[in-house]
Amino acid sequence: ALDALQPRRRAWSKWRPRIEHAQCVHPKDQKRFASIGVIASMQPIHAVSDRELADTEWPSVTANAYAWGALQRGGARLAFGSDAPVESADPLLGIDAATGWRRRARWHPELAVIKASAVRAYTSDAAYAAGMEDEVGSLKPGFLCDLTVVHDGKVEATVVGGRLRWRRPGAASRRSASGARSRSSPR
Repeated sequence: ALDALQPRRRAWSKWRPRIEHAQCVHPKDQKRFASIGVIASMQPIHAVSDRELADTEWPSVTANAYAWGALQRGGARLAFGSDAPVESADPLLGIDAATGWRRRARWHPELAVIKASAVRAYTSDAAYAAGMEDEVGSLKPGFLCDLTVVHDGKVEATVVGGRLRWRRPGAASRRSASGARSRSSPR
């Protein structure tokens, strides 16, 4: 796929090519993503569900499969998604797959990324891949704001369209977390 895209680089002024499901990338091609300017679009949760099949059917390939860390070290921009409804739409599962799961499973842990990189791949880099980096993907004034507040792996609140839509019962509000009384605090 990279060979097909490379000669057409000059035509990219208004679009951002990406390779979807870039799950098995030859080591020689890992740095080419960056040098050509192609985005590696992947679904980290696939590594969890595909591991057994990959180890059984393609054992020689698994050392370079789902190579998020290697692609990133090569300078590639990563864009993560869920592939729902094939997999769960829960981005926390994908972030865990890209970061901690590989280490816990002892399945080529050197290919994992850190949490900040995984979050960026789901947010600002995914927005860039879609050509929407001036509207979504970052917490900036004027940007559309849908976000999930997570603490210790648990969802604390969700914000949709810049408005708080759900808060875990008992979750600290911004005011109560800073020591001020929350609306539900006794007077």
